Amino acid sequence: MNRRKIIFQYIVIIFFIYSIIGWIYEDIIEVLIKKEGRSSGALVGPYLPVYGTGALFILLFVKDLISTRILLFNVNITPLLIFFIIIVVTTIIELIGSYFLEITRGYWMWDYTTYNFNFQGRISLQTSLLFGIGGTFLVYVFQPFLERRISKLSLNTINVTSSILWVVIIAEILYFFIG
Repeated sequence: MNRRKIIFQYIVIIFFIYSIIGWIYEDIIEVLIKKEGRSSGALVGPYLPVYGTGALFILLFVKDLISTRILLFNVNITPLLIFFIIIVVTTIIELIGSYFLEITRGYWMWDYTTYNFNFQGRISLQTSLLFGIGGTFLVYVFQPFLERRISKLSLNTINVTSSILWVVIIAEILYFFIG
């Protein structure tokens, strides 16, 4: 099978897994903090593409750095550097996502105006730090676990799974813009 096709299929699967994890995370936060449940997101399915996008960009920006040891006074600061890169990447994605939703829907779906150190209620230091922690966990713990699991799947399973997910993504995009 074509290597590019396999990489694309892998990306589709990873995107969807992290989008679902993001949806679960948002709903857990909603229940724990606001004591109410809701179906978060602008889409029909149980996933938030901003989390899938964030995860893919995190992996893209830090993939070569993970195996590097950057020393400062004989202390490996690579995890700290990765943490800060993740904060920057996820904050930019969240900011762009808020503008995208405002342009396409007339509003964005979160409001951080009550948080200290926020920008227009679109991003905040507190949420950026939480994304930094979560992203660092993703890079060092969850992604290696996920890669081991996916590597055990047959090429046929990967092909069928990514094809189904790709159809779902296209349907959701059409529904978002047309429906």
